[in-house]
Amino acid sequence: MAHHGNGVLVEPSLHYQTDVNLLEDEPAPDDVASDLAGKLASPFRAMSRTELTLDSIVVREEVLKPAIGDVGAFNVAGAGTGLSGSITAPHALVPVFDLHTKTHSRSARGWMMGPGPGASLFSGANGDNWDASAGLVIAFQNFAALLDDTVAFGGIGTGHYNPVVYSRTRHARGNTPYTFKVTLATLNPQVRWLKRRLTAP
Repeated sequence: MAHHGNGVLVEPSLHYQTDVNLLEDEPAPDDVASDLAGKLASPFRAMSRTELTLDSIVVREEVLKPAIGDVGAFNVAGAGTGLSGSITAPHALVPVFDLHTKTHSRSARGWMMGPGPGASLFSGANGDNWDASAGLVIAFQNFAALLDDTVAFGGIGTGHYNPVVYSRTRHARGNTPYTFKVTLATLNPQVRWLKRRLTAP
């Protein structure tokens, strides 16, 4: 969870599936949040304006009602380390990270919406693409490159967090599989508009 200086919330989401070795317990939710913060918090801050604060990494277990999933969090409370200065573009203009899998299905397509740069880092005839030479856009690309990485936890040989695309619809229908491993993550070249980034909270 993060917020801009004007109170606008930034709440991007990703899905990970644990791969735990035989006789090992599932990791505690707070430990999951801490492990993923170690992987993603600094690169997220690097692609964020200095007026944005990354408050925390929150993890929630995906379960079907009426079950209640476990929740954990890791406090970051760190400011962005990217651009500073005047905001010249709406926060609603955001980068989208496309999550690719090896399954050709609508259920196996995923994405994440990052923090808006608050600046006109655009190119193309209509200004609808990101300028790939801009420093913050390079930070977007660097962050995207992390989103297909498997993250180890608990020491050597204990387990891994695998990035996945999760289909709640398939889960609710009892269809398997309902998770699809992410094999590639890329910055979508197009600038996208996310209306909810215009209001606070």
